[in-house]
Amino acid sequence: MILPPAKLTEVQQHQLTQINRNEELRTVYLLSQEFVTLLKERREEVLDSWQRRAKASQVRELSSFVNGLRRDDAAVRAACRLPWSNGPTEGHSNRLKFLKRQCLVALISTCSV
Repeated sequence: MILPPAKLTEVQQHQLTQINRNEELRTVYLLSQEFVTLLKERREEVLDSWQRRAKASQVRELSSFVNGLRRDDAAVRAACRLPWSNGPTEGHSNRLKFLKRQCLVALISTCSV
């Protein structure tokens, strides 16, 4: 839902064709694409209009997502405006969790012999 159409595999492009046959799914797809774009391009000025359109879509999940964005409005606006990202921190955290799970699996497999 968030990859640009140019980066989709053939299978994903077929799935997108199927998505576009359903009005609600097409709306979710288009609004998802717009949201990712506004974040990537740091376009805070269009956030309010995007939220209004997402709420007006009557898709319950989008409405819930907008409610969450509004609860943390300052952080969302900062993410739209500022160049910093916690992506590297999240990457290290995920890598450490993976290593921890691998060590645990190795420990369990040696203990059950």
